Amino acid sequence: MVLFIPSIVNAASSSISVSAPSTGVVGNQLKVTVTISSGSALGAWDLDVKYNSEYLQLSSVGNSDDCGSSTSCHGNVENSSTKSKSYTFNFKVKESGSTTVSANGTVYLYSEEYVWNPFEFIEI
Repeated sequence: MVLFIPSIVNAASSSISVSAPSTGVVGNQLKVTVTISSGSALGAWDLDVKYNSEYLQLSSVGNSDDCGSSTSCHGNVENSSTKSKSYTFNFKVKESGSTTVSANGTVYLYSEEYVWNPFEFIEI
């Protein structure tokens, strides 16, 4: 069994958050959602999600136009009213234990640039 603790990090008026089930079971799929949000309109972003492949295996990525089949996502919006974007990462749980999933990135707003510090959530 794997336990996930969600995390939110704010930088100026932007934030990234991670949500996942509170536990994972070896052999089952686990859905992790990463959301970029801002009080101002988003323009473009780069997001990298890291995980320990000893415990998790990436199965698929939602919003694959921005990410392909990897955990590096690069996106932009067509209109100035978009204030959030979510990505879904589906992992197969390979092994019980503790590991870390982390992400970092940069968001460009229509008015300014913000850099996110890495965030982490820990499985126990």
